[in-house]
Formats: sequence, structure tokens, C-alpha cells
Amino acid sequence: MYTQILEQIPLGTPIPDNTPHAVSVSLPTMEDVQGFRYGDPAVHDKLRTSYPRFGIHPLVKQALAHILADPSGERSVLPVSNTDHAEAIITRYELDNASIAEYGPLTVIGYATNSLKTTRAARYLRATGGVASSRRAEQYLVGTGELAAPHLEATASDNPAAHITNQLQSLYPGRRLDIRLANSGMSSIYALAQGVAAANPKRDEWVLFGGVYADTAPSIGLAGGKALEFEDITDYDSLAAYLEAHSEQTAAIFTEAPTNPLLQTADLDRLADLASRYDVPLVIDVAVAGSAAVDVSPYADIIIESLTKFASGHGDMMMGVLLFNKSSQHYEALASSTTPFIDAPFSGDLARMAYEIDGYRERVHVIGERTLQVIEFLERQPEIGAIHWTGSPTNQADFATITRDADHSANIFTIVPKSGLAPLYDALPAAKGASFGIADVAVHTPYVQLAHPEKVDFPEGLATLAHKGLHPDMLRVSVSARPVDEQIAAYEAAFEQLRK
Repeated sequence: MYTQILEQIPLGTPIPDNTPHAVSVSLPTMEDVQGFRYGDPAVHDKLRTSYPRFGIHPLVKQALAHILADPSGERSVLPVSNTDHAEAIITRYELDNASIAEYGPLTVIGYATNSLKTTRAARYLRATGGVASSRRAEQYLVGTGELAAPHLEATASDNPAAHITNQLQSLYPGRRLDIRLANSGMSSIYALAQGVAAANPKRDEWVLFGGVYADTAPSIGLAGGKALEFEDITDYDSLAAYLEAHSEQTAAIFTEAPTNPLLQTADLDRLADLASRYDVPLVIDVAVAGSAAVDVSPYADIIIESLTKFASGHGDMMMGVLLFNKSSQHYEALASSTTPFIDAPFSGDLARMAYEIDGYRERVHVIGERTLQVIEFLERQPEIGAIHWTGSPTNQADFATITRDADHSANIFTIVPKSGLAPLYDALPAAKGASFGIADVAVHTPYVQLAHPEKVDFPEGLATLAHKGLHPDMLRVSVSARPVDEQIAAYEAAFEQLRK
């Protein structure tokens, strides 16, 4: 782990840096962020890992190089998590001379090189979460002798899937849940979208209520649905009017509780009432806070969570989960129709998660305390123009209905510096990159720059972002469990530099 606190982490360094399976990578300056966005080789060539849905992990690249040694460049290979994704990509993007092969734990598409089709396939994998795990590649490389041994890490190998689901169920005492693990958080959404379409093909319109993660709408679209965005999380009248006119076409209402990155929570009593009145399933994504921090089970027909974040807490794997509420009137139809589409996690990832999830509840509690202390400090700083968090006057009441601890906030928040993002971002001596929920590392993410790269450079795109309540200078902060004085010291150092 990083030993030099209050120093910049070099470009391309894995976050965390104590595992080959890290899911984040250091982008220490805004110049690096822009180079990452534009595909600048000077930046990308220095990246020693990648957020799995945003690029190909180095271990996966190593495995692919071993599988296909083609100096002519006429053939390409693309790793996926299963043959269903392989077949979908070949058909959807009309890959030429394509074939599917399985190399131990790896499923690989071989095809005639075509950069445009490769880019489109990569976008598909980003939206569906059908990426090949780094541990799959590691097992392949060890099996072929390319690696001497797998990375040494703590695991729990005695029925890990059951252990994970039991730990999640323990967070919902008295609730009857059908818990299904998936390859990633996005693959959970994609599987559910496919399941909803299979259960009732005539219902293809998904209501996305409040701001939701940028890849959610594309995931639903790839499953054949239509995503309708109701961005104002307080506008229930418009939602009610829409449902009154279109409930027979509505597949589901989807919301995040709280949202990313504005940390807003809908009035879930009201939302659940509308969903019930119009016989529409209510899907609630709790990735931003995690099941150990919030309980939306009184309202949701289906709960979705990215276990990659706080449930793992180590930033070294991807996994998602669908929690079907057995008391829901939609349970029987949707659980059975979704099951065939669930992309199961790799055994190596299950074993690692089974170890990591044991500290979930305690991890969230400690980080929650630290988060409040960091926010209290930042609220006093003149350099900060706005702080979006679950305890703000506009967000507190609705978040209070789902929080498990009234004294805590969600463990991320978003700030907007008064002088623009670049000066503070460049001066901040801390981890800067994608993802959140890593217990040992506070991660600072230029969220809008990375999640909406196609919108931040043009007036029309900026107007769209503003309509969503987003600003290109937003910096999302995921606080760690490390001593709070250490985390505050990083901001103090940055502010001192800015005040010179």
C-alpha cells in the first residue's frame, strides 16, 4: 500500500498498489485525465491497470497475447465473460470471420481486425458488464506456465457463493430475499433488463427516476428497452402523469438510492406507491451507499448493488448482485425470467469476495464516521463552492428513511471547487482515479469528466449536463477508513498551495 502520504501517486499506478487485480488507476493531473479521455498514447501507455469495464486489464492482455501471436495484425481477439456475450457481439456487430473459443476459464472471440467494430464491441462490454475477470486470465496464465503462481491473497473457498449470499441476507433480517450473484454491477442491470423483456415484451419503457449512472441507459437499450429519464427527483407529478398514460408500456421504475454523484434520494414511499398503483416493478440500485449502510427493502421489488465497491472494500475485483424481494407481486415472474441471463461470477472472484465481505458492516461504519469529519472540514473552506452529500438540507430527510445509522452519511460525497476543478485536483496529494469504496484508499474522481466525456467539450453537452444538475468541475470523493487527520491533511496541503 502507498507509504508516502501527501505525495502525488504517479500516473498509471494501480489503486490499490498491493494487488495485480486493482480496479482503479492513478490519474494525478487534469492533463492526465484529458489524455485518458482522448486516448492519448502518452497517458494510456503508462497505465499499469484499468477499471475493468473501461479497458482491458494487463493480465487479460497478457493472456490474449499468448493465445494469439499475429504480427500481421489481421486477426484480433476479444475476451468476454461467457459465450452468450460472444454470440451477441458477433451477431450485433457483424464481426467478419469470427469464431468463439474457450481457453480454460477464458472465453475469447477471434475475428478479422476492424477497429470500428472493436470500439463498438468495447462499448457493449462496458454497458453490459460482460468483461473477463483478471482472475480468469491469471488462472489461464498459471495453467500455461506463463505465470509461476497466482497472486497470494486471502480467500474463503468453502462454498463462497453461499457465504456471500448469507452475509447479504444477514443485513436484511426478516426479509425474504432471493439473492443472485453476477459478474458485475452492470451485468446485474443488463440481466434484469433482459429478464423484464422476456417476461413481458410489450413493456419496454424503463423510467429512470432521478439522475442515474451514465451506463444504465445504454445497458437497458442493449437489452431491447427504452430508457426514459425523469431527471428531477422531486417531480412526482410528471411521473404520475406519465404512468397514468403509459403504464401498460412501462417495464420498470429504476432509481438509485442515493444517486451518483448528487447523493439525492427519492421519496421512496411515494415512488413505491406509484409503482404499486400502476403495477410496475420498482428497482432500486444501492451501489453508492451499499446494503450495509442503507435498507431499501420496504420499498423495492428488486435491489441491485455493485459489490465491487464497499462490499469488497479492497478495490481488487468486480461483482454484482440482484436481491429479489420474495414478497413482491412481481417476484415469481421476474426472478424466473431473469435467471437465464445472469452472468455468474468467476470462482476465483467468489473466493476472494467471500473473504472480503466479512468486514462489510464494520468497514462501512468506520468510513461513515470519517466521511462526516471530512465534510465538516470542507464546509469551512472558502475554496469549496458546493458539497453534495446525503446530509445536506435538501437530501437529509429522504436519506433518513433508508439509512441504517442516523449518525452517518453515505460514504461518498461530491464537491465543486470555486476556482474550477483543475487547480485543486492537481494540487491534491491523494489517490485520484475511477471507482470508490476502497477502505484503505480515499479516491477522488473527476466524475463528470470520466462518466460523460462526450459532453464536457461542447456547449450543447454542457447544457445537457446542467439540466441533469451536473457540472464538469465536480469531484467525487470516496473517503477511506484511514485516520481522518491523514485525509484532512491532504486537503490542507492542497489549499495551502492554492493560497500562495
